[in-house]
Amino acid sequence: MRKVISLLICLFSMYSCQVAKIEASQNKKQLQKEFAETLTFSIELEAASPMQTTAFNSLSNTNLIAPGNTVGRFNISQTSAYFRMEGDQVDMSLPYFGERRMGGGYNDDNGIEYKGKTDDLKVEFNEKKKYYRISFSAQKNTESFDVNIQLFQNLNIQMFINTSHRSNIRYDGYAEELPKKEGEAVD
Repeated sequence: MRKVISLLICLFSMYSCQVAKIEASQNKKQLQKEFAETLTFSIELEAASPMQTTAFNSLSNTNLIAPGNTVGRFNISQTSAYFRMEGDQVDMSLPYFGERRMGGGYNDDNGIEYKGKTDDLKVEFNEKKKYYRISFSAQKNTESFDVNIQLFQNLNIQMFINTSHRSNIRYDGYAEELPKKEGEAVD
């Protein structure tokens, strides 16, 4: 009798965990759809992966890279990097690792900084892989940016940025609701 009761308790516990997992998964799918439809979300950035070039890879033999990082992946979770999107408005401040291809020095913008309206904004859903692709262009001074964001069902993102002046870079993180503004009512 004890074995039967123990078995039932175990089965009920496993079932409860599975139901909670399915609910969490459904919530994330709903948020994914909401973020893609309203284009209102922020990205909590975790890593930057610059394009691998011979010149940039030569850094791997120096002691200039912080412990825990490689020339192929930099941890940026403890930086002040951010990305926010509200409709066709974007506000981003991202650290940049890689090579500058043309134009001035790094005196003005060490990272990728942009605040303003997007151009050529598109949202597409990949039915086979179940992710949204959000793409847009932007221009700051003489540098132009092409941004492609892949928003997955688990709310993870991959953001690819191609610029006219620098080598390409990818950022990894996860999407979340925009922080409430001061004075805004909390639900």
